Order: sequence, then C-alpha cells, then structure tokens
Amino acid sequence: MRERIDRAVEELAENSLCRAHAAEMYLERQAEHPDADADLAGAFDEAQPEIGCGRNALGPEFSILAVPPGPEGERFRALVKHALPDVPMRSAASTDDIVFYREQSVASLNNLPQMGPAAQELYHQVLKTAQFGPHSRVDIAW
Repeated sequence: MRERIDRAVEELAENSLCRAHAAEMYLERQAEHPDADADLAGAFDEAQPEIGCGRNALGPEFSILAVPPGPEGERFRALVKHALPDVPMRSAASTDDIVFYREQSVASLNNLPQMGPAAQELYHQVLKTAQFGPHSRVDIAW
C-alpha cells in the first residue's frame, strides 16, 4: 500500500512540476508583493560579473534575459523592460528558469586582480623551474 501511495504522490508532484512556469510563478507572487521594479533591478544587479567590470572593462556590457516562452514570459519581459528601461537586453528562451546573463569584456588580462605582480612572478618561476607548463594538470598522477 505504501508503495502505491508513494507512486501516486510522485506522479502528482511530477505532473505539477512539469506544468510549472517560472515567469507565471513570479507574476503570481508579484500580485502579493507589487514592488517588481526594485526586485527585478536587484536580480539584475546580482548577475553583474565579478571580473571585468569597472576600470578593467572594455566596451559595453552584453546582457541576455532568458525566460520560458509563452504569454507569461512576454509579460515578465515587459516587467523587466519597465524596471530596467536603459539596459539593452537580448532575449533568449529558457526551458525552466529565468536567467539574467551579463558579460563584460576585459581590456587586458594584466588588469585583472588574479594577474597582478605576484601572480606574474609566480607564473615566470613556474616557467623556469617546473618540468611541466603552468597550464598542465599537476593533480593527475600517471
């Protein structure tokens, strides 16, 4: 009997989850919490790349909004456009999730914190002393 109940619950959950639409769920939640502009702007801000912004940036940022297709997705895109009117954003289809993707080109690898003077010195030391290149995997033993 327990196995039958478990299967029935699993089937019900699977059918419900398969029909779930991320944008629709967001829109329903926003009916209770109407501050969509601040919420969406915050989500977009959280997607900012940690590397390649500020003084290291080269050119404009490239942004994509991926949303499941359908009328709910289009309504969600309209909310994002309202919340971020000055942000050029390309559209993409997503199967399940809502995704803010942001990319920023970097002017020079030397400007990255990971490639500062200490990292460059270590890189040159490895080139001089190691029997392998700095891009070799040293964690795999033959």
